[in-house]
Amino acid sequence: MAKILVTGGAGMIGAPLTRQLVYDGHDVTLMDLRSPASLHILREFDLDRKGNTLGSVTDQRLVDRLVQGQDYVIHLAAVLPPKADANHELAQEVNISGLDNIIRAIINNQNHAVLIFASSVSVYGNRLDSPEIHTDDLHNPGEDYYALTKSNGEKHIKLAGIKYAIFQLGAVFGPELLKPQPLMFKMPLETKIEWMHKDDAAMAFARAIGNEAILEQTLHLAGGEACRCAYKEFLEMVYESLGFGQYSLPKNLFSKKGWHCGYMADSEKTLQILDLFPRGLIEIRQEIEEIGRTDLRFKALRIIPKRLRQQLMTSYLQVLAEGDYENSKRKA
Repeated sequence: MAKILVTGGAGMIGAPLTRQLVYDGHDVTLMDLRSPASLHILREFDLDRKGNTLGSVTDQRLVDRLVQGQDYVIHLAAVLPPKADANHELAQEVNISGLDNIIRAIINNQNHAVLIFASSVSVYGNRLDSPEIHTDDLHNPGEDYYALTKSNGEKHIKLAGIKYAIFQLGAVFGPELLKPQPLMFKMPLETKIEWMHKDDAAMAFARAIGNEAILEQTLHLAGGEACRCAYKEFLEMVYESLGFGQYSLPKNLFSKKGWHCGYMADSEKTLQILDLFPRGLIEIRQEIEEIGRTDLRFKALRIIPKRLRQQLMTSYLQVLAEGDYENSKRKA
C-alpha cells in the first residue's frame, strides 16, 4: 500500500483514478477545488475523514500539508484550453506556480515522494504535416499557452532533482466530450489523433505506482495503434453512432491551420511497461452507440427523420462555430 496524493482528483481522469487507487488498497488523498464532484468522491470513499483537502495548488500551505508523508504525488490539476488561452495569468499561476509549489513541498519532504506529472501531446505543437511524434522530438508549443505551460512544467521537474515520471497524454475520450464545443473547430479535419479512453488513462496512472521502470522517464500515454484515426473519421463515427447516419460534416467550419495532436509513436512502449491493454476505437464506438440508444436526448432525436436530424445538427454546429473559439475563451 502506498500513500498517494492526487491533484485534480475529481476531474475527467482524476475521478476514475481516485476510485481505482482506493480499490487497489492505497491510502489516497484527493486534492481538488470544491465542487459537487469533489465533495461526492470525498464522501463516496470516506476521504473527507482526513480533514480539509480541497483547494488550489496555488495555496502553498495546503500543498505543503498534503504532500507531507506521501509516497507519490499524481499531479493532474491544470487550467485547460480554452481557459488557459483566455487567461494567461491564471494558467501561469496554476500550471507553473502550482507545480512549483508541489516540487518545493516534495523537496521539503526529503524528496521522498515520486512526482507523476500529466503533460500533453500539445507540447509538440502543429504536427499536421508530420503526424508521427516521438518523445525525443523538440517541443514547439507556438502560440498555444496551455502547451507552453506544460512544456515549461516538464523543464521545471527535470531540473528539480526529484524522483519523477512524465506522462504526455494524447487525446483523451470520455462521454463528456460528446457535447459539441467551440474548441472542436480549432483542429483541422485532417489532423491525425491517437485516442485513449479516460478510464484507461486512469488505469495507466494507477499502474505506475510501484513501477520503477517509469522513473526519470518521459512517456507517451495513448491507446496505441488501435486508437489512431483522422479527426474527420472520429467525428463521423461519433455522429453515426449517435443516430445521425452517414453525416457529412460541414468542412468549412473547421480550421485549416494546423493544431496539436498526432500519432504517439512511443505509446506502445508505455503500454508494455504498464502491462496495459486499453480499449480501441471499436470499443469506444460501442460505448457511444450505447449512449445513442439509451440517452433520452438522442432517443428523442430518433423520432425525427434522419435527414432532418442531420440538417438540425449542421445548423447547431454553424451557430456554435459562429460563437467561435475566441468567444469561448472570453467566456471561460
